[in-house]
Amino acid sequence: MSGQSGYTKAPEHQPTDVLSVEVSSNTKDVTYLRRFCLSIYKHRGVIFLLLSASLFALWSAVAKLVTRTLAPMQLMAMSTPIATVGSAVLCVHRGVDLPRGRQCCLLLTLTSLMVTAKNMSHFFSLEYIPLADIISINQSSVIMVGILGCVFLKERFGVIEAVFSIMAILGVVVVARPSFIFGETEDPLPNYNPFLGVLLSLIFAITLSIFVIAARNATLLGVHPYLNSAFNTGISMIASASVCTAFGQWQCPTRSEWLYICVVGVTYFVGQLLYYVALSLETATTCTVLHTFIIVVGFIWQFVFFSILPTWTSACGAGLITAACVGTVVQNSRKSTPERMLEAGTDECGDHPMD
Repeated sequence: MSGQSGYTKAPEHQPTDVLSVEVSSNTKDVTYLRRFCLSIYKHRGVIFLLLSASLFALWSAVAKLVTRTLAPMQLMAMSTPIATVGSAVLCVHRGVDLPRGRQCCLLLTLTSLMVTAKNMSHFFSLEYIPLADIISINQSSVIMVGILGCVFLKERFGVIEAVFSIMAILGVVVVARPSFIFGETEDPLPNYNPFLGVLLSLIFAITLSIFVIAARNATLLGVHPYLNSAFNTGISMIASASVCTAFGQWQCPTRSEWLYICVVGVTYFVGQLLYYVALSLETATTCTVLHTFIIVVGFIWQFVFFSILPTWTSACGAGLITAACVGTVVQNSRKSTPERMLEAGTDECGDHPMD
C-alpha cells in the first residue's frame, strides 16, 4: 500500500550501535576515574604532608591558648599519652612486629632521643628570645636535611632543590620578621638571653634534621610508622613528665583546659602519623620543604582563634612558601622517587606499613 511504502524500517544493527556508544562512554569515564585515582595515589605522600601541616598548625594554635595557664612541659606530658596509646593500639591491631636487627633498633632509639631533645630545646628557647627569632632559626633545618639526606640517604639535592629550600626559608623569615634582621618588633622578654636562645634554637634545628634523616632511613629499612610513633611519643612523655616534676610545674587543669589537652593530643597524634607515613613515601627534603606550609595554614587558624589578619609582609612570605611547596611538588612529580617502603614490601626489619 502507498501508505506503507514511505515507511522505512530501522536497521537491525542500530541497538547494537547505541549500546556501543554507551559502553565507549562508560569506558572513558572509567579511564578518567582511574587516572584520577592513580594521580592521587602517586601523590599521596604530598597529600599526607599537607594534611599533617594543617593539623600541626591547629596543634600550635590550641597549644598557644592552653599554655597561657598551663606550663608547656605539663601540656606535653599530658597530651602525648594520647599519641602513645593510640600508636600502640594501632600496632597491636595491625600486628606490627618489633624491629629486628641492630640498625633498626639504633635508628628507633635515635629518633626517640632526637624528638625529645628538639621538643625540650624548643620549649626552653621560648623563655630567652622572641618566637619570630626561634621560627626563623629553626627553619635552617630545611638546608641541613637536604645536605644530610644527600650524604647519608643518597637522595638528590641539586640546584633546583636548593633554590626551593632557600625560597621556603626566605618566606619563613619574611613572615616571622626576626629581631636580628628587622629590629626589635616586640617587648623584650623578662629572661632575654640571645646567646642561650639562639643556641637552643640551633640545637632544635640540628636535632630535627637528624630526626628526619633517621626516621626516613628507618622507614626505608621497614620500621613501621606506627611503631616509630609509639616509641617517640612514649620517650617524650616520660622525659616531659620528669622535667615537669623536677621543676614543680604540675597543677590541676580546669574543664576547658582538659578539652584543650585532648585536642592537642589528638591533632599531634594524627599529624605525626601522617608525617611518618609521608617520610616513607617522599624524600627527606620534600618533607621538610612541604612542612613549612604549616605557616600558611597557621594564618587560617590564627584568624579563627585570635581574629588576627596577616600583614602584607606575612602575605608575601606565605606566597614564597607556597611557591616553594608547589615547585617542590612539580619537581618531585617529574622524576622517579627513591625506593619506597610502601611499595617494596617487607624486609628484614619489620612489616609492610599498609599490610
